[in-house]
Amino acid sequence: MLFGVVSISPLVYSSLQERQKEDPFCKQIRHTVLVGDDGGAKFQLQGERLCYYPKGAKRRRWVVPVLMRPMVLKYFRDSVCSGHLGARKTFQKIAAHFWWPKMQAEVFGYVKKCIFCQGKIGPNHSGGVTFD
Repeated sequence: MLFGVVSISPLVYSSLQERQKEDPFCKQIRHTVLVGDDGGAKFQLQGERLCYYPKGAKRRRWVVPVLMRPMVLKYFRDSVCSGHLGARKTFQKIAAHFWWPKMQAEVFGYVKKCIFCQGKIGPNHSGGVTFD
């Protein structure tokens, strides 16, 4: 899985460890994991990177610090490779590798504000947000 994340988002992954150490939310979770508190049961450290891994989950997902969330959204939504997918598909692509609190609401809100998907720019857009 590590190779998949690196190939999907090299800029995000390369600075993830440093940004997690600076982010107050990630610092709090890291501390909880290190002291063995039950509040950190859904989280693990993989090397120096914090990941979300709740009981029964099939895979780990990297915890995204606040300052990196816009970059992740932009990469998975606005890049040439992403193709402006609907909110649900964008969320699924991001959630396959990453996690942050209230991520689904943030992804759906980001898609809803997209001027391309609202039909305000570009000849190939008929308007409206797609949630497929």
